[in-house]
Amino acid sequence: MKMEIPKQLQDPEFRFVLLGKWNQWKNTKTGEVTAFLPEFYDGLKKEKDWMPLGKAPFENEWQKKGYEYNDAKLLNHIKTNNYGVIGGYGNLRIIDCDTKEFADEMEKDINTLTIKTGSGLKHLYIRTDYDKNHVFKEGVGELRAKNYQVVGDGSTHPNGKKYEIVKDLPIKYIPADELKEIIKPYLRPEIKATATAANKQRDETRSGKEWRKIIKLIAKGLPKEQVFKEMEVYAKWSSAPEQYQELTYKKALEYVKQQKIECGCAENLTTESTDEEDPKEKYFDGPKFIPMYLANNIRENHIIKTSKQSKDMFVYDNGVYKNQAEVVIEQEVAKRLGKLSSNHRIKKVIGDVKSRTNCDIREQE
Repeated sequence: MKMEIPKQLQDPEFRFVLLGKWNQWKNTKTGEVTAFLPEFYDGLKKEKDWMPLGKAPFENEWQKKGYEYNDAKLLNHIKTNNYGVIGGYGNLRIIDCDTKEFADEMEKDINTLTIKTGSGLKHLYIRTDYDKNHVFKEGVGELRAKNYQVVGDGSTHPNGKKYEIVKDLPIKYIPADELKEIIKPYLRPEIKATATAANKQRDETRSGKEWRKIIKLIAKGLPKEQVFKEMEVYAKWSSAPEQYQELTYKKALEYVKQQKIECGCAENLTTESTDEEDPKEKYFDGPKFIPMYLANNIRENHIIKTSKQSKDMFVYDNGVYKNQAEVVIEQEVAKRLGKLSSNHRIKKVIGDVKSRTNCDIREQE
């Protein structure tokens, strides 16, 4: 059957992304691409080295160059491949429900275009000025407000099942304040930055801390997309309009370039022009290490889910969940604690993240 963009999404403000073929998987170690029948899905999703291409964008900076619904390249692509819907354009947001219970609760409050995913769960499409991404408590779902995508209606899940409309309704507009009240019970507490006695002479406002952080990230050579993702942990940044974020990034980029010219190397800029907050201030209570503080910080930067059935931990990466979360957490703990990192503390943080991200991962999306 010919795949078509739903009429509700045929809006010139919305944008779409090209995804791979539904039955193709890529081995992340060897680069091998192979087509598998649906009956192999359950086994493949347990293999951390295999990534389903049918749910993954493959173009660089796809968030910024999405296709309009009537673009010839998009229409030709979806004849044989999947596509995704990008959150953010035209104030389009998607509530991604990862449990049936959460989907039921959302549908009580929101009557809108709803897609049943290949795993039997729900995507609720809404329009709102509220533009902050959220990973909800206990892994029940996410609000994909900007720079994230969901697989579109008519596409095929790697298990062979279709994404299909179950509520063929107009996309509902929800004022930001109203949406915030609806999702409030599922929000995780924000991380608050703390000041140290040694930093009293520095600008300890939220803007000052954000400025030092973004300079350090740019100086490390991180791509813009990753810089923006890292900055989401700061409350002011994540709630600021896109114009503020773009302007701050532009100014910081110019500053870094100028400093590199003056000091001759990025390493000097990273260590002399910027400061990381003392991990003892952020992740300790006096002499005692508090795993929850660091675990929360990591979960603000990475979407992580833990299977209730297998206890495996998955991290969201480039459109798919990979069974590599423990490796990511270990790297983050080492990076954030530095010399204070230890195997014992790594295990404690992994345990805390695992306890807070349990959910029924039968199938993703």
